[in-house]
Amino acid sequence: LFRSKQWYQRRVAITAGGTRLCHPTETTVTIGNKSCSGIVCDYERQRLSCTTDSGKGANVSVTVTIGNGRISRDVFSYLSDPVVTGVTPLYTLTYGGIDVTVEGRGFDGIQMPYLLVGNASLSCDSYLQKVPPATFNSTNIIYQLPSIDQLQGNTDLRISFLMDAVDDLCEPSSNRKVEILKDPNVISENIKGRPCEIGKRCTLNIEMTEIHHFASQTQVFIGDLPCENITIMESTKSSDIRIGNLTCIAPPYEAILEDITVNSNDNPQVHANGTAYRVKRLSSETTKTDLFPVLVEIGNFKIEVGRLEFHKKGFNMTYVYGAAGAVGLLILIIVIIVVKNRSDQKKKMEDMTMKHNKEMGVMEGRYAQAAKQAFMEMTMVKDKVVDVKIKNDDIPYRIFSDYLIHIMFPNVDKKEKSTDCDSALIPLL
Repeated sequence: LFRSKQWYQRRVAITAGGTRLCHPTETTVTIGNKSCSGIVCDYERQRLSCTTDSGKGANVSVTVTIGNGRISRDVFSYLSDPVVTGVTPLYTLTYGGIDVTVEGRGFDGIQMPYLLVGNASLSCDSYLQKVPPATFNSTNIIYQLPSIDQLQGNTDLRISFLMDAVDDLCEPSSNRKVEILKDPNVISENIKGRPCEIGKRCTLNIEMTEIHHFASQTQVFIGDLPCENITIMESTKSSDIRIGNLTCIAPPYEAILEDITVNSNDNPQVHANGTAYRVKRLSSETTKTDLFPVLVEIGNFKIEVGRLEFHKKGFNMTYVYGAAGAVGLLILIIVIIVVKNRSDQKKKMEDMTMKHNKEMGVMEGRYAQAAKQAFMEMTMVKDKVVDVKIKNDDIPYRIFSDYLIHIMFPNVDKKEKSTDCDSALIPLL
């Protein structure tokens, strides 16, 4: 028998192979004491198929009767119903191609576990597409979701499972809703303007929206070679946008170059959204270096996020320009600080000079007033100034002379006219 297992309380088709099975006379198949119905005979391949009834037990004999002849040498086993315990991810993109992993048990006894894709009315008999598995074993099944275009533009996406005759897995109550996310967009990347040195490995850092939902399915290609050690983590989250951070290590320049067989201009490719991109090497006319497109793929969705530049080992003018710019900026900052300090010092000196002049003016005014008062009091002693006699110990001659000159001759320079003034004052004293 090509099929030797069956679920408890379920029906499934089995196929027997041999010689002269499709005899014109009546052919019957029994599993234990139960008939296998709906026999179909393949005359060319000498095979017949039938659908078993529900039952229980292991190592149940299978008997094929052709006319009066009977063959009974194989056994059939009934197994437990399959159980689905989890489905991830419940997200997809409009371009499709996203792998959905189904976890559970008892999958190894299924002839063909289908994924049913439809809308809110999805059921065992009503669906938009029936998707076969990519791979499956006893505990895991992987399906690839179709694009929205393949689903007639339906955006209310639901999935369920058709596993032989286990109807419980495709009833409406078992449906799971799949959210259709917006296409991932590049938020930031460190690829542009950051050349990698030939002979060394460099790390790429890319921020994209919604990418963390597909961490296990995201691939990054440099030219035609995959970026290694991809790590994706959610970095920020808000009500409107969720951003994931992707890091990976670019393959070495020598490996990329060795993988290239034709020039990129002879090998155009097309994005899932219809725009063209290059998967091979490009040449920069300004730097005379190689530029390799960096492509992010999630299922059928593809987007070019930048172009990675490689430069030769040794002296790199990019670093020189950067260092020169930093030095120039430092010099500018120093000049600004020096000019500001000088301006502050000049203003401080001006303020101090103004304060000193003000204080001197006040002081001179006081001395002048005192001199006037003293002079008036002295002149009032007698009617004429010439009669005033002052003792040597009353007011020192020089002080009195300075005050008298300041009061009587305010516009005369004391240093230049001191001799003439002294001569003029002697008769008065």
